[in-house]
Amino acid sequence: MIKTENIIKKYGSGDSEVIALNGVSLHINEGEFTAVMGESGSGKSTLLSILGAMNSPTSGSVEVNGTDIYKLSKDERSMFRGRELGFVFQSFYLVPYLTLLENVMVPLVITKKTKKEKLEMAEYSLDMVGLGSKSHRLPGEISGGEMERTAIARAIVNRPSLLLADEPTGNLDSKTGKAIMSLFSDFNKTGMTIVMVTHSSEWAGYAGRVIRVADGQIAD
Repeated sequence: MIKTENIIKKYGSGDSEVIALNGVSLHINEGEFTAVMGESGSGKSTLLSILGAMNSPTSGSVEVNGTDIYKLSKDERSMFRGRELGFVFQSFYLVPYLTLLENVMVPLVITKKTKKEKLEMAEYSLDMVGLGSKSHRLPGEISGGEMERTAIARAIVNRPSLLLADEPTGNLDSKTGKAIMSLFSDFNKTGMTIVMVTHSSEWAGYAGRVIRVADGQIAD
């Protein structure tokens, strides 16, 4: 599913140069649930953004589902993201004036599907996260945990083969965090590949594999 070879990512230049990733090579198989752990500034979120076709590495290669994503044009990468990838972030990034259903439909804008098909896909995704009955509410009318579940529904609406999550439970209480992790486990059982950045050993315990990042390198 994922293959990286000697990924290097630098920011800045000269005396201000920062090496965020320094020679990262890893393989993640289809259907794996992988947690990426490390201290703040270790490079784990940079790694996730590179795997998600959002942040070009300075050097090295990244293959996702057999596609070398940084050999694609910018438009081709955008289409690849919309087709193959789902993203969940610590900040929900919901549009405040759109209903939950409309927020979940946002990734479907670029797909060649009818309006009816898009509605059905979004409704199904909201049902999967237990929010079907609240589809016409606005984000400001629901709880933080429900906003996170809406963000997850949006991430899976295009039925991605790979779900990337960056501290998805960082702003949630323990009970709600466990509910979110149970959702991820359920998705993984259906065959979805998941890569999740987390600081929490408890949440990492839901994954089948843990990768530790330190000083821009795989630590073990």
